[in-house]
Amino acid sequence: MKTLEGLQIPTKHRAELIEAAKRLNYVPKEHMVTNLSAYAVEEERILLLKGGRQVLVRPSRPDDVAMMQELFHRLSEKDIITRFFHKIRSLSYNEAQRLCNVNQEGNVAFVAVSGTRENESIVGTSCYFLDHSTNLAEVAYMIFPDSAETPLNLTVPIIFPESLKKRRTLFI
Repeated sequence: MKTLEGLQIPTKHRAELIEAAKRLNYVPKEHMVTNLSAYAVEEERILLLKGGRQVLVRPSRPDDVAMMQELFHRLSEKDIITRFFHKIRSLSYNEAQRLCNVNQEGNVAFVAVSGTRENESIVGTSCYFLDHSTNLAEVAYMIFPDSAETPLNLTVPIIFPESLKKRRTLFI
């Protein structure tokens, strides 16, 4: 079960709740949930940055889509090309969803957020998507470079070795 402000939602009912939310237009029709497991709060970490600033590094959630799009729109053209290997002008809802709505097994994503839980802002993200047929993974980072909260050395620790070990994934 997942607890949300005192409300306990059994895992087996989450898919039904998402479909009801779609019918009521609470979430976009194309919204999907690929991970019906409880949120892995034990994988959250506070990361202390230079200058004493802190960010919360946590598993991504399906509701991170809008913040993922905001991060994309704060990136420079050069950073977008570095991340996506070509020039794109926007991050569609479906692509943003692919980057943050993952099963946290073969497809894993973490976000670094600043601000309070009620007012978070994604300042960095890392993810990998495992192709089981080749056993190769796409690994990607998006880091907001101009923020004092996100020095470049933030990219490496976003995917935690203990998280990969838990998933029996070798990351070199």
